[in-house]
Amino acid sequence: MATPTPRKRKKAARGAGLRASERGVALIMVTAVIAVLTAVAVEFTYRERVSMHLAANARDALRAEYLARSAVDLSRLILSFQTQLDSQQIPGLSELIGMAGGGATPAADPTAQQGQSGGLGIRLWELIPIDCGMVQMLVQMAGKPPDPSDVLDPDGMPKASFGDFDGGCRAEINDEEGRININQLDALGSQSKAALLQLMSLIQDPRYDFLFDEENRHGVKLTRPDLVVALRDYIDADQMQSNLIMGAQGPEMAEGAGDEGYLYSKYDPPYEPKNAPLDSYEELYQIAGVDDDFMAAFGDRLTVYTDKNAKLNVTPKNPLDLCMKLVIASEDPLLGVQQCQDPILMTNLWEQIQLSRAAMPWVGLQPQTFRSLLEGVGVAVNPYIWTGPNAIFGASSKTFTIEATGEVGDVTRTFIAVVRMDGSHPMGRLVHWQEK
Repeated sequence: MATPTPRKRKKAARGAGLRASERGVALIMVTAVIAVLTAVAVEFTYRERVSMHLAANARDALRAEYLARSAVDLSRLILSFQTQLDSQQIPGLSELIGMAGGGATPAADPTAQQGQSGGLGIRLWELIPIDCGMVQMLVQMAGKPPDPSDVLDPDGMPKASFGDFDGGCRAEINDEEGRININQLDALGSQSKAALLQLMSLIQDPRYDFLFDEENRHGVKLTRPDLVVALRDYIDADQMQSNLIMGAQGPEMAEGAGDEGYLYSKYDPPYEPKNAPLDSYEELYQIAGVDDDFMAAFGDRLTVYTDKNAKLNVTPKNPLDLCMKLVIASEDPLLGVQQCQDPILMTNLWEQIQLSRAAMPWVGLQPQTFRSLLEGVGVAVNPYIWTGPNAIFGASSKTFTIEATGEVGDVTRTFIAVVRMDGSHPMGRLVHWQEK
């Protein structure tokens, strides 16, 4: 066997060194490739998981939306029954309700009034709870009935089974005709005068003096009468500033000589009054003198959705609402404001109202019942606002706000619908629709 020469031995040693070096590079390359593939896999998994959650949320959002819409439709069905009930007259029922301690006025009182269109004063929309349990019952879907203890959170709602998913829905109906309609300031005759009286009574409380003592962020400062004029001028048809006249028969509006748009020239950018009825509650913010502070103080007692001929529903929702209606009914609104600040009188009056409705809390008050309760606690009432064309108060309503919420998984959808039951549609005419 031939012995390797020195040159061959050196060449073999160099080859062995190169092979060892190549093995190290391969390990680094494999590690880098694995790291890149891991990052790609993690990113892919993350994107797929996000896409899956987005798809699930989109699915749940659609389900929640239609549960909320179902609650709106169910509310409109109940209001349709309410309209039929308001038109019914059952002989002797009002006397029976009065004997039971309900809010109706006995027919023996010649000035007694039932609800509009001869209604019985029964508030069906307060009597029936509207939720997905009722929806499930009406559509006869399979699944367990809602468990009242099965709530998502303290503010949540019971869930019902709808095939392959569980969801919750509920709706709350509020009476818009228990609020003061700003659009009535431009109505004719007695309606405009009634709206003026209601609005001026509402803002008389001295606790709200700060709203009229300072300029707002647009540099506009209005007194109480100025604000009432601004509200009227924004919606009336002419371009002239109105004048507020306090006559012997109550407040009235008369045509003035100034430019009603001068207040809005201070705004940035400036704009002109609408000179037409307001179509939505949010439009109130466009009126000079109306800002967040004003709406926080009075916004829950104002509306723009009721008919111009609608009367103010006399049944108070809470002590604050009772105070507003007491001031409106008072012979002297300023004295009425002072009486509102008497906790003993207001507590006694509120208890008397609750007692009168205790047997049948779903029966609303009649105007004459409310008058009797006011006089019973020593409130001197305006004698001219209870009957005839100058009547301010009514006992039933035709315009309602429905706030419906649907909830599936982590998704919630809420819709606000304003419905007017004016006979133009069996389920009521949709006046306003908004996703909250």
